[in-house]
Amino acid sequence: MFKAELLYNIGKYDKSIEELKIGNSEHDKIGLVCNYVKLKKFDKAKRILDSIPDYTFNTFIYANFYETIGKKNEALKIYRTIQKDKDINHFVYYKLAVKRIKELKKQNPILLKSVYYETGRPDFEVCDADNKNRTKVIELVRELPEVKDKFEKNAGISILEAPKNNGKNYYWVNFYETNSLIFKTEYDFFIYQKTFEIKYYDKKNKKIMSLEEWRKTL
Repeated sequence: MFKAELLYNIGKYDKSIEELKIGNSEHDKIGLVCNYVKLKKFDKAKRILDSIPDYTFNTFIYANFYETIGKKNEALKIYRTIQKDKDINHFVYYKLAVKRIKELKKQNPILLKSVYYETGRPDFEVCDADNKNRTKVIELVRELPEVKDKFEKNAGISILEAPKNNGKNYYWVNFYETNSLIFKTEYDFFIYQKTFEIKYYDKKNKKIMSLEEWRKTL
């Protein structure tokens, strides 16, 4: 993903696509959309967009896409939907959506010529709230023996949900390690907001276990 982002930023879109096609995450797919838009292969970009879940960030990308093909009204409609969701106003794409609304409401707006590329830079703040706790839960997961031993170049940790947006009392943190094209190690953890207690989440069976219970299954 890092290599693909570098290639995108220096204009080597075909090579960036080659890197992103190795993966199958939503980040990879959105990266493909960004590259295909730069190459003006809008049909390919649209097919990928249609295949990913309708999350808020993904709809923001969809709005960007509509701008690039000149459909201002469709883009504006999506941006306004995002603007109404005050629970996400701490995310960077919320503020970007509000800026796009202001631009598109002008008599002669300047439409986007590219789609927002979601950077993987660790120093980039995705949101302006709860950063201290988010950093702490990432570090707690990183230090787990089962994660620390596997944390290599093909591994990553991300927060899928936080109390700010799920209305619950925990952070849902996902760890993955891709060892090959067909094998993937993936763990999900719930880290509770007040105590920072870590529990394992069995996503398949929708079961929450203590770390001790989980370790007995390994």
